[in-house]
Amino acid sequence: MSNPTKYIYRLEALFSSWGAGVRWDAISKETVISKGERTLSLKPDASLNVQNIKGTLYVAAEYLPTVSSFMQVYDEDSHAIVLESGQ
Repeated sequence: MSNPTKYIYRLEALFSSWGAGVRWDAISKETVISKGERTLSLKPDASLNVQNIKGTLYVAAEYLPTVSSFMQVYDEDSHAIVLESGQ
C-alpha cells in the first residue's frame, strides 16, 4: 500500500492572494495571518504540517482546516484550496 501524496502550499502566496495580511513575528518565530477580525498564527512543527524551507513557510493542505477559523474547502481533484472568511 502506498502513502498518499501530501500537498503543501506556500503560506504567504496562498493567503496574500486571498487578500489576507501575512507577517513574520520574529519574537514568537511564527507567521501571523489576518483578514478582518480573524487571525491565525502558524510556526514550523515536528509533524511537518508547517515547514520552513529555505526561509519560506509552507503548510499542508489537510492541516489548515484543523487550525484555522477561515472556512476552507480542499478539492483533491484539482489540488486547490478555497478560502472564505465568512464576512
